Amino acid sequence: FFYICTNRKYFNIYNKNTIVSVFADVATVKGTAIYELLCRLNSEALHGAYCVNEDKISFKTNLEIENLDLNELEAAIASVFINVSKHASKISEVLNSEEK
Repeated sequence: FFYICTNRKYFNIYNKNTIVSVFADVATVKGTAIYELLCRLNSEALHGAYCVNEDKISFKTNLEIENLDLNELEAAIASVFINVSKHASKISEVLNSEEK
């Protein structure tokens, strides 16, 4: 794992065989209403997708390592940062409403 901190956002880069995953943990699942929102947000995302692993919500994109160049890696990191920043308030709003 590599961890990159940008403006208090942490990005993880994980290399497994032929795939490089770039992802950021977003929040913790607190109820079921978040799943509908994540499906809608995934339909808007050009690169990557929101996923749930156990109770953690992440935004993730995968790249093939065979032909990976620095520009692709930078674009993947930017995509994760942009999507998480763009949707953070919507996700927080739904999660906070589920707590009540």
